[in-house]
Amino acid sequence: MKFNFTKGDRLILELSDKNVFEGSYDFGTNNQIDLINVVDLETRNPIQARLTFYQHEIVSVKIVESQNGCKSDLNNSDSTNTTIQDSSNVIKLPRDEYDRLQTMTQNFLYFATADKRYVEAIAHLNNCENIGVVGLGLDFGPTKPIDLLVMCSWDQVYIFDLFSYQYANFPADLKDLLESPYIKKVGHNLLKLVESLWYCHRVCLKNIFDTQLADIEVEKKNVANHETQLEPVTMVMKRSLSECLRIHLNFPSSVIEEAGDVTSSKWKERPLTNSRKIKASLLAVYLITLKNTLERTMLKEFYGKLESLTENVYKCSTYQACVKFDSDVIKNGVKNVCIE
Repeated sequence: MKFNFTKGDRLILELSDKNVFEGSYDFGTNNQIDLINVVDLETRNPIQARLTFYQHEIVSVKIVESQNGCKSDLNNSDSTNTTIQDSSNVIKLPRDEYDRLQTMTQNFLYFATADKRYVEAIAHLNNCENIGVVGLGLDFGPTKPIDLLVMCSWDQVYIFDLFSYQYANFPADLKDLLESPYIKKVGHNLLKLVESLWYCHRVCLKNIFDTQLADIEVEKKNVANHETQLEPVTMVMKRSLSECLRIHLNFPSSVIEEAGDVTSSKWKERPLTNSRKIKASLLAVYLITLKNTLERTMLKEFYGKLESLTENVYKCSTYQACVKFDSDVIKNGVKNVCIE
């Protein structure tokens, strides 16, 4: 493994022991990488010391992409050839967006009872277009309710501790939110949560987007485009959230794997530790971003035509009024929508 990083580059290192660290590249050789300003991505705890990682313990290295699509904090005067850098090493998110999601993971709001903050959270979620939704609990399903309900707006993660509420019935305001046909609920492998909410609480989860099913549809199309009649039919497998984030956003798979199974007995332990809350937050914070990525991939042809339309406008040096709009042109690739 060879590297080509510049001092100041923000890197994510996935190690053979499943630990994942993020830090700024400071120095390196063919056999090691030195990072400063390091963060343990499992606990989100900062590490003040300078850390050295050796080649034999590094599984993968990812680069946090900057807002303009280049490496972050470039300084060409101090570079060291230590992995060949290409697009496969770069996180597929702008640097600012990646940093925002990392901050959201730690700045969650936890509710063990319905207080003023709870009311404000419900009001905020009711004004959202998309909400990430995750159910957590010991073997939850048709006969067992969830212990934690994690919801994520575009800018805030909320953890509702239903196990601690001790309510006889499912909270009415959460029920209204989940059943709203106007708010899209985004989740991964949502069927288990749908069954639990319906059979245990008679809550009907409406207007959903399942990122696992969307990934299957994208993969089916990819397989169909590459297969020939002489090749065997390829089975499309269900992918975990960590696998989907790795494939579509180039995240290290260990980042989400460390959060654990959504049906683990650890979600029932009380008091809920801060590290456990962070892991719950981690399972929800990327859902809307993943949904947007998958949605754009599924509608790639449509967005391509739309971009062709707008490009025609930008290419015109002067404004010319359209006498007639020919809708058939759109079907044929949209070269000129104005008919003289």
